Amino acid sequence: AEQAQTRHERPRKAQNFGLNDWLGPCVDSGFFSFHNGQMRNRSGEALRFTSWFLAAKTNHLMVRRMLKAARTYWARRSQADEYWWLFTLVNRLHEDDAAFRALYDAMPKWEAPRSAPGPRYFAPFTADRLTGVTDDYRAMIASGSVPVFKLRHRRVNPLEGYDRIRHLFASLPAGIGHGPPQETGNAPLPVRGPSGPLAG
Repeated sequence: AEQAQTRHERPRKAQNFGLNDWLGPCVDSGFFSFHNGQMRNRSGEALRFTSWFLAAKTNHLMVRRMLKAARTYWARRSQADEYWWLFTLVNRLHEDDAAFRALYDAMPKWEAPRSAPGPRYFAPFTADRLTGVTDDYRAMIASGSVPVFKLRHRRVNPLEGYDRIRHLFASLPAGIGHGPPQETGNAPLPVRGPSGPLAG
């Protein structure tokens, strides 16, 4: 995170801008993913890569190498040998492929640890992470310092049934959000598609 702040100043109100306003500087190397050194695979190996948000320029070398590695991986099996299979493949590419390594190392490292203020604040999506609109939570959302949050879609017990998520949606800029925060009760708010408030 410190490296990213040094090389590319992040917008203070990133939440109020589109992707190009905060993501553009992050993809100077042509590829961007959030970084999380906390994760480890089944063997205990630290995993540098996360896949929940990816951005790349067309036909980028890193994407081509990842695709080739993934095809080779799946040609040998019908099911993954571990949940973090793609993350482990990226580790191997970083070790064995000098061109891949140079591009990955040039990418700003924006840390996104689980359950910390930032993009993965709501993970692991348990009730305690989704409930309780405290002063600190309000301040984090109001600051606009987090450009994107990792969420998940649930058919049962949907996220928008929780007050923190409703506050987040309601706090989005005019034309995107749901108006003033509504924090009473746990009834889900309606979520509309790309032409409605919750676009993207």
